[in-house]
Amino acid sequence: MPPMKTILLFLSYCIDFQARNFEYQQLVQLDPKGIKTQILERLKL
Repeated sequence: MPPMKTILLFLSYCIDFQARNFEYQQLVQLDPKGIKTQILERLKL
């Protein structure tokens, strides 16, 4: 059984990841072409 601190850190990481993913999905729905362009620009860098 891992220590409580490790479990809490893991949970907070998962929640943070889901929140960012949700925000990203909303942005894609609002401006799909803009987001794709930004991703392509970042990949070029």
